[in-house]
Parts: sequence; C-alpha cells; structure tokens
Amino acid sequence: MTKSHLKNFKLEEIKDFLQDLINTVSALINAELAIVDKDMIVLAGTQKYQHIIGQKSIPYIYEALYKKKDILVIDNPMEHEVCSVCNQKEACAEFAGINTPLMLDNEIIGGMSIAALNTVQKEALIRSLENYIKFSKQMVELIQDKIRKHLLTKELDFTTKQLESIINYSTEGIILLDNKGRIKVINNYCCKMFNIKHKEVLNQPFELIFKNETVNKLLADKTDFETIESTIKVFGDTYRIIHSGKHIKVDSDLSSFLWFLKDAKSFNALVNRFIINKEDITFDEIIGECSEFRKLKDRLFSIANSSSTVLIQGESGTGKELFARAIHNASDRAQKPFISINCGAIPENLIESELYGYEGGAFTGAKSKGKPGKFELANGGTLFLDEIGDMPLHMQVKLLRALEDKEIYRLGGIEGINVDVRIIAATNKNLEVMVKEKEFREDLFYRLNVIPVKIPPLRERGEKDIEILTKFFVEKYSETLNKDIKEIAEETLINLKEYSWPGNVRELENAIEFAVNIDNDGIITIDDLPKRLKNLTNSKSRITPVDDLIKQEVNKALKLYGTSVEGKNRAASSLGISIATLYRWIKR
Repeated sequence: MTKSHLKNFKLEEIKDFLQDLINTVSALINAELAIVDKDMIVLAGTQKYQHIIGQKSIPYIYEALYKKKDILVIDNPMEHEVCSVCNQKEACAEFAGINTPLMLDNEIIGGMSIAALNTVQKEALIRSLENYIKFSKQMVELIQDKIRKHLLTKELDFTTKQLESIINYSTEGIILLDNKGRIKVINNYCCKMFNIKHKEVLNQPFELIFKNETVNKLLADKTDFETIESTIKVFGDTYRIIHSGKHIKVDSDLSSFLWFLKDAKSFNALVNRFIINKEDITFDEIIGECSEFRKLKDRLFSIANSSSTVLIQGESGTGKELFARAIHNASDRAQKPFISINCGAIPENLIESELYGYEGGAFTGAKSKGKPGKFELANGGTLFLDEIGDMPLHMQVKLLRALEDKEIYRLGGIEGINVDVRIIAATNKNLEVMVKEKEFREDLFYRLNVIPVKIPPLRERGEKDIEILTKFFVEKYSETLNKDIKEIAEETLINLKEYSWPGNVRELENAIEFAVNIDNDGIITIDDLPKRLKNLTNSKSRITPVDDLIKQEVNKALKLYGTSVEGKNRAASSLGISIATLYRWIKR
C-alpha cells in the first residue's frame, strides 16, 4: 500500500462492511456495538444506535481514547475521570463500556465501543471483561484486515487505470498478446487507426485480425524485431505501418508479446518535420555569399560562447531567429534548451506568466500545481525574445531586473528562482528612435544592446545571393512537393534580381514555393511567378521621375528616424535639407 492511499483513506469507505459485521456478531454478545470514524461520526451500530448513524457522537470518551491510543474501559460512568468533563453525564444511558481504537500504521482512523445499557449487560461485561477485551481486539484485527484488502484493491484499480491511461495516451499503437497469440490489450491508437472496437478484437487470435505473414512468422518463431516498415490487412483494409516487437518471458510457462506500431504516413510526416526543423541550424546552413553577410556570420560565430546579451535588428523576413539559433548551437550551451517567445504575439495580460511562470492558484484559471515560465524552461540555455520592441513598457522594468539579478519570481510567488540564461533579443523596429520617443526604456535598450547585430535586407545583399537562395528554394520545394523542376529560366532570374524584396528572404521563399506549385513543364518561367513579380525586366534602365525619388527617400528617412519632431529634424539632416523643405516635400 502506498502512503498516499493510507493518507486519503476514510473509514466511511467500508461502512457497509462494518454494519454487516456488527449485524453478524451482535447476537453473540449481550451488549451494544458502535463504530465511529476519526471525526467521531457514527458509521455503524446495533439497533440501539441506528438512529444516530451519520451523526457526531458525544466526544469525550473518543477524545480520551484517541489520545490514549489503547483500550479504554469505563466501568463506573459519571465517576470516571473521562466523564468528569461531560455536561451530559447525568443523562448518560451507558452503564459500562469497552472502547477500542481503530488504528492503521500507528494512525487513528476511528474507534469501536462495546456498551452496556442496563445492569444485566453491565454485570455480564464486568464478569467477562477479559473475554470482551479479547473480542474487541479480534474485531479490530478483522476490520484492519478488511481495510488492508480494501486499500490493496484500490491501489490495484488505481495502477490498472494508470496503465490503461498510459497505454491509451501513447502516441503509438500498443498490442499485447498472451502466450497463445491472443489479443489481451489493444490501445485507442490502434482502434482509431484500424477503425475497430476493443470488444471486437480482445481475446481473438492475432492472425485472425491482423494479416501479415512476416509478423505472424516472427510471432511463431518467438523472435524480437526492431523497427520495420510493412503492409498489413485488417478486416480487408490495407495499412502501411512502422512497427517493432518484443517477447516478454515471465517464467518457463508464461510469456507474452508486445507489438508497437505507427501509421507510416504520420510517422514519416513527423520525421520530415524534424528534418526541416530550424532548431539544429548552424552558421554554415545560413545561405549567403555576399561579403557583408559572410563577415556577419564570422563575427557572430566568434561571440557565440559569450554570455553577453545580443540584440539582432533587421527587417521582417531577414532570418533573425535563424541567426539566434545558430548562435545558440555554436555555443557551449548547445546541449541546453533554446526557448523562444514572441513578445508581440502574446496578449499583454499573459506575457508576465509566460515569461516568469506562476504559482498554483495565482489567478483564476491557473493550474493548481503552477507552471514554469520561459526563463525557467531556458535555464542553462538560451532565451530568444523575438519582437522585443512590442513588449509593454511596464513589463520592460521586470525584464530588466531579471537580466540584472539573474533571478525571477513566479506570478504569485514570494521566493526568487535563480536562472542562468543567455538572452538574445530581436526586433524589426528602430529601438533608438523608440527610446527617444519614450516608447522603449533606455536602460533596457543598453542592457540588451551589448552585442548589436544588424542583418542586411535581401535587396542589399546583391544579385548573387538572390540567385543562390532562389536555386536553394527551388530544390527544396521540388522535393517537398514532389515536382521535377529541371531549370530556372534566365529571364526569371533577371526578374527576381530586379525586385526590391520588401519581405526579404521570407518573401522570396514564398514566391518560389508558389512558382513550384504552379509550374507544369519543369521550367520556372516568369509566368509561374506571383503577379507582383512579373514584368520587372529592364526596370533598371527605366528613368524614375524626380518626384518619385524624393518621395522614396523622404519615406525611407521618416521610417528610420520616426515622425516625432526630433525624428523629423534628424530625417531632414540626413537628407541634407532644412526642416522647412522637409515639411514642404511631405505635403507634396
């Protein structure tokens, strides 16, 4: 029996047994019987006590009994010291009594009383006191034995339910066969996968339900086998599965067989997901050959083992998270967690609990056991704060303190938790401008900007990088979409190089995925591209009107420095014009 089962046991659970026991033995003794729980609630009794079952007994005798933890004999009610404090002793109906504690593992769980309610019963009880005491002890032992059996049954039921839950929550199919090849256990995964019901197959011969010569032979030969892929028929339907099997020998006469399986389609999808997962990205896998890009990768590789914070800035789609993961994987924290959180995607009222976790009951809807936050999950590794520019101002204070103290407090918690976390933050916003406009804390900016990183947009990386990335994505999506793309037309590459790519590498990837989907002749042409990318050829040779150039450069300056008074002054200065001229151009 586990301690938890003992701790949670209540005598009320076997009250029917207790009443049956009293009914059986009451005819053997000339006295009345009652059994109470540790709270002194009457659970069972002879006829004289039936009217108070479920009610609380007069406490004085049982309080003394529970304190003594041994048999308490009262042969002189009203004069006994236990009765001296009773305010109802003058009306007491008992002439004598033997009170025995019910104990389990030295803990009081209740009590049993043998009471004489008249002089005849009292004389009989006093005359045969030793026999009544012996009887009481035997009754208690009988009840204790029943409790142990009850708890063992509960524990067995609990264990069985646990095993059933584990088996049924498994993300793979599990089937257990006995030594005669009959199906004894089949989990929900299998039933759902093969569209069958438990009752249809339990205790049925395996080969009657599952048609596969290889598996049947392995079962007959009692051979274990590692993961293999094969086809199986179930009630006439064919399935492709990934499976393995293990023989379990209990003794010389008893053995069983465990069969594990997965739907091959879902298994392969899972494998593919991990193959293309970004988590294992390295600097060598980040594609780019332009000089600035190579220098950036070399620089970041050199600071990978540092514990200093890194602030990555760049436009959307430039690959900020890829660089963050590459830094982590090149560091001595690579075997520890890399945890990311998008500060702009989480509602403001939830971001604190997501970052720092919460204690049980900290707020309505909180899990009773609490939940660790991203800082705790990233302990020893790297925490990537994406879109840090969108973090609310009031949360920036707490983040700064966590970075300074290397200690966090769960929501609703009073004890600090030490954390060893390397912070990498990223944003597509101009934090310096936000600091000047009081939209981002200056102290947090400097705390994050220890190692500043600026990822160049795709349009500044040169035509060679566009071509390399294009060919890479064509190859990637040809394989993913099972298309046979033989080449990319030269005019298509020219068109792609002419485009400004405001969405950067992400936009290029999406455009190529679109083209590979649309293509039907194995050659990516301009006609396969999204509409916005068509008819761009020779755009470099076209003359751009001066007004368009002015508008373009003014917008670029305002986007960089902001639209506040200070921002406009800096924009005018960068354009080499007066503030008055800038306002005039804005109006145009």
